[in-house]
Amino acid sequence: MSLYNKYRPTTWEGTNGLIGNDKIKKQLDQLVKQSPLERPQVFLFTGPTGCGKTTIGRILASNLGCDIEYDLQEFVSADFRGIHTIRDIRRNMYLRPMGVGDNRVWILDECHNLTNDAQNALLKALEHPPSHVYFILCTDQPECLLAPLKGRCILYKVKPLNHTEELPLLLNRIARKEGKEFKKDDALQFIKDIKEEAEEEAKEIAERKGLKEKDTKAAISLARKQACHPRNAIQALAKVLPTLPDKKKE
Repeated sequence: MSLYNKYRPTTWEGTNGLIGNDKIKKQLDQLVKQSPLERPQVFLFTGPTGCGKTTIGRILASNLGCDIEYDLQEFVSADFRGIHTIRDIRRNMYLRPMGVGDNRVWILDECHNLTNDAQNALLKALEHPPSHVYFILCTDQPECLLAPLKGRCILYKVKPLNHTEELPLLLNRIARKEGKEFKKDDALQFIKDIKEEAEEEAKEIAERKGLKEKDTKAAISLARKQACHPRNAIQALAKVLPTLPDKKKE
């Protein structure tokens, strides 16, 4: 199992809690405490790739009383983008939960990939879902969703981890759980290094392709951002973990 999946947050707080997006965490925590009759059943999480939309959706599903093993259905809409997938959901959503939880949850990741027919079919499902059903939509391209579909959702704009406090904290947490010493200054230097390495690689590729200066700058900017995508940063950390000193006994 990759370190990214091994330490993927499963709660809002605690040693394996979600880092960042404190405002959204507070809002969702208060929402879950509402009466089921007053609680919204459709959520839309937007934000750039790697900011934690799906992770937040999974934590929310668990807090809504969904048995993650049996009653959480997660689809990547890039792979299941047609109307048949939505029709299957509409047929199955009336079934009662199979696990120990009270509710069923569908997460539709990259939902902007759904065809217009599929979005219209989903809209019908969202109009009057059974009381035990919740839908969580995630996308980095909300402008591709039909306006009536977005109108049925409670919108949350998820922010990526900042590189000065939140990403260093995440890397520090993982390193220490792996028994390694990795202070904030170490994490900040590590982030700087992976950005510079990504920039050099982007420059070399741009030079080989003969890109114009404007396109080269855009490629470098994208490479630096992608290097700090949590999944990529954690993969880079995994490569250097064996070289880090062991954590001091407390």
